[in-house]
Parts: sequence; structure tokens; C-alpha cells
Amino acid sequence: PIKDDAFSLAREMIDIGHLMGRNTVAVVTNMDEPLGNTIGNALELKESIETLHGKGPDDLRELCIELGTEMLILSGKYENREYAGEELINALDNGSAWDKFRDFIKIQGGDLSYIDDVDKLPISPLSKDLIAYKDGYIHELIARELGEVSLILGAGRKTKEDNIDYGAGIRLYKKVGDKVSEGEKIASIYSGS
Repeated sequence: PIKDDAFSLAREMIDIGHLMGRNTVAVVTNMDEPLGNTIGNALELKESIETLHGKGPDDLRELCIELGTEMLILSGKYENREYAGEELINALDNGSAWDKFRDFIKIQGGDLSYIDDVDKLPISPLSKDLIAYKDGYIHELIARELGEVSLILGAGRKTKEDNIDYGAGIRLYKKVGDKVSEGEKIASIYSGS
């Protein structure tokens, strides 16, 4: 089924990389629900900055460390996966990952004030909280459908001519498996219209 298709595609991509003379790996991840707790440009940037400060959602942090470990091994700088992963965890926790991100922004001529003060990042003015109407558990979050909702809110483009509302999107307060109580906030949606 789908999982088998994912591994088959991963093997094909690795084979293509090897045919091109490149060391190649693939990481197959669960995309049944969104990564992290946000969907949308400014919301995701804020969440990424939290992660670079050693915080952020566990699933986002874990994937960053996994992908970073693969990159460090491929670079030849590290041979030991555990040691490479520990170095990445240290970089997130001691601030050096954040410092390197700031260097990238500065070198490209970016305005550091937007990442140093995330309150400067836009959040669309209209918002609506989605409230649980009864007690229960989050059974499913369909990432594709949430992406489509985010597009409708203005966070993406259907065509290249469409404008993007950088402050539009969705913040999730609950993920699959989480318990919810009646009246509890499950998500907030943001849009300019």
C-alpha cells in the first residue's frame, strides 16, 4: 500500500542519486498530519525560530535532528550517527544553530530585526478559534486537507499570479492522539479576508 509505495519511491530516488555519482539517502516520514503545530508562512517561521532556540514542537525538532544527522554523515564530517546527532542537539540547545541561521540571513542582506523580534512578523487580522464541542481524542488530522484550507485562507498560491498573505494560516493546539475536553481550543485559523 502507501507505505510500500513510499519505500519503493525512496529506493528509486537513491538509485538515481547513485547513478549520478552522488551519495544519496532517503528518509521516509509520516505525513498523515502536519509537521509541527503551524501551517502558513509567518506562523511556520516563528515555529522554526523557536526550534532554533532549542524549543519548538518535538516532532519538528526530531525531524531536524534526523535530517541533519543524515547530512553530516553524507558530508563525511562525521562517521558516527550518534555523535553527529548529539552535535546537532547541542547546536540547537546552546544557541550555535540560531547564530548560524542569523549569519545566513545577514549574508543574504536580510533584515535581522524580523527574526530577532518575531512579533514583527505578520499575523492576519481575522482569526477564529475552533473549539471542541465534546470530550474525546484527536483521531485524525489530514495534512493535505489542512494544506488546502491554508491555501484558501491565503497562505499559498493556486497560480503564480496569486498574492500570498504571509500572516494567514493555522495553529494547531492538538495533534493525533491528544485528549480534548469540551470547550477546549483545538486550532486557530488566520486570514486577511
